[in-house]
Amino acid sequence: MPSVREVWGPHIEEWFSLHSQPPKVSHFTNATAAFSILGSRHLHATNMWDIRGQDEVEYTRDLVAAAIVRNRRRAGKRALEILDRFRDGELHELTSGQNAYIVCFTKDTRSTEMWSSPFADEGRGWKLDFYTGSRFLGNLLPAPTPSGIVARTIQYDVVEQNDWLDCAIKCLCKSLDIAVAREDFVTAETWFYQSLIEFVTSFKPQNYSTEGEIRLVYWNPRAEAITQRHNGSRVVHIPIALRSGPDDCWNADKDCLIEFDKVWQGPAADGPTDSQRALLRVVYSGDGLMFEPRSLR
Repeated sequence: MPSVREVWGPHIEEWFSLHSQPPKVSHFTNATAAFSILGSRHLHATNMWDIRGQDEVEYTRDLVAAAIVRNRRRAGKRALEILDRFRDGELHELTSGQNAYIVCFTKDTRSTEMWSSPFADEGRGWKLDFYTGSRFLGNLLPAPTPSGIVARTIQYDVVEQNDWLDCAIKCLCKSLDIAVAREDFVTAETWFYQSLIEFVTSFKPQNYSTEGEIRLVYWNPRAEAITQRHNGSRVVHIPIALRSGPDDCWNADKDCLIEFDKVWQGPAADGPTDSQRALLRVVYSGDGLMFEPRSLR
């Protein structure tokens, strides 16, 4: 008889295999945030439950609710109890308060549509290019309570999203059919809710697909690493290094998660102020201005 973990293993491993590590990504943002990143030498990852709008969380909740209705006939009594707890409860509570802190990138580093988006302050913002380091991983070993920083490729296709939800419910039902010990029931429930929270971080509606989004997801950081902004949102700061050379490097740690490459000024942006220019050096002037971060010592 297969164990609960053996039932879930292929499902989890296939899910992680979808998330490849792109060699280069871009972060579009407004001027204030861009120069906060440059000045602090850190990316600012926001708690997934605090992200403005929350429409993608509600979108995934609706998909899960529909999948539960669609799969009720295959569920036994124990599975129905778990599925109904999701229907009646909050996912954050059901996953024992798990948290993912998120920074959003696009893999389309030459995107012109992104410049007109709110992310880039409708052309008045800046684009920061990064190279991914060896610790920017696409996969993560299966764990009921994940930790560490990973890449997540956003899934926009609703057919694929529903396939993944059906698979998670099928795994739950199969696991409970073979479970014997109480800890097996707990494990099956934990894996199911963990799958759902993975989907919340990785599913978005089709109309966002032009973003081509890649997310850096920091799972369950230590409490002392979390700070709270004046608006109540929680953030974690992730150090970055310069890609240039050893003489210009901000951070001598070769295992740094992500490396700066270039900084691009938006087509409708005002020229950098003196204080902003102190953080940059001009590399190329063409259709727009391209800069490198200046060494800060």
